[in-house]
Amino acid sequence: MNGNEEVVRLLLNAGADSKVKDNNGNLALHDAVLSGQEAVVRLLLENGADVNMGNNVGQTALQLAAKNGHEAVARLLLEKGADTNATDSSRHTALHSAAKNGHEVVVRLLLEKESSVRWDEGTALYCAAKNGHEAVVRLLLEKGADVNARKMCMWNKVTALYSAAENGHEAVVRLLLKKGADVNAWNKATEKTALYSAAENGHEAVVRLLLKKGADVEVKDFWEEKTALYKAAENGHEAVLRLLLEKGADVQAKDRQGRTALHWAAENGHEAVLRLLLEKGADVQVKDSWEGRTALYRAAENGHEAVVQILLESGPDDYAAARDRLIALYRAAEKGHDAVVQLMKIVGVCGLPFYSM
Repeated sequence: MNGNEEVVRLLLNAGADSKVKDNNGNLALHDAVLSGQEAVVRLLLENGADVNMGNNVGQTALQLAAKNGHEAVARLLLEKGADTNATDSSRHTALHSAAKNGHEVVVRLLLEKESSVRWDEGTALYCAAKNGHEAVVRLLLEKGADVNARKMCMWNKVTALYSAAENGHEAVVRLLLKKGADVNAWNKATEKTALYSAAENGHEAVVRLLLKKGADVEVKDFWEEKTALYKAAENGHEAVLRLLLEKGADVQAKDRQGRTALHWAAENGHEAVLRLLLEKGADVQVKDSWEGRTALYRAAENGHEAVVQILLESGPDDYAAARDRLIALYRAAEKGHDAVVQLMKIVGVCGLPFYSM
């Protein structure tokens, strides 16, 4: 639809059917809305186009206008009786679409129809927060959106704060906390908190803000029993790790497999994170409960030479440590990590080199 109003008028006068759909279920009305052609939209509506007809995924003309931020078109559709409560196959209304895409003016327009706008479990607020649209979040909160409402995501229910933290939107996180968001609220399926998610993704500024507001550093997720500290170590987020340690996060805490943060830093080769954990007292000799393996074994298994060097220098020289080193050496050889093998042969067991290998 190129928006040529006179051509459209000629076609309609010649008997063109405005109710015909394309393969996606879109009417000519939908195409005109998508391109923001207000005059054509008006013409089609005057010639019988159904203002509330949905396409193959249930999107109405109003939802498409809201999604694309076409204020004048949205206003016209509302004047012509567009249903603000209509939902698409994702159960999103026009308000959700506008909020998700940060179209503040359209959101405000839809909120003027407040009596007919559906506030279903904070979905619009979640959509705006997830995408970092601070102005829209502020507007929704001013209009009464529940700051602690949860949105159903697949099998899970999450808050706007969780979503904003997960995606690193500091300004939105700050606003939600100011408006009373529960800093320790966890999502329903995994029991992850906003702090856990921000730490996992390395959002230092958000982590700092959440900690300042009293976020619990020791909360563990349901499936793996990992804390925010684990995720920061696992993913190599040194600055975040330092913040958590400064707030007293337990460096020796274990997950469901009996691994510590040191295990995960070693396994993924995060040298700086490993050094920080060791500075804070992480025990190099701790073995997981899954296979009885140390951090050294995990580093050797994955060929992280620099990490192996640090752990060898940090570990004791008793018989138990020698046995663990030997097991790690054989694992590195089995995996074909020649540089690690040579390093461990030089260091040896109890400080004595492996001349026989």
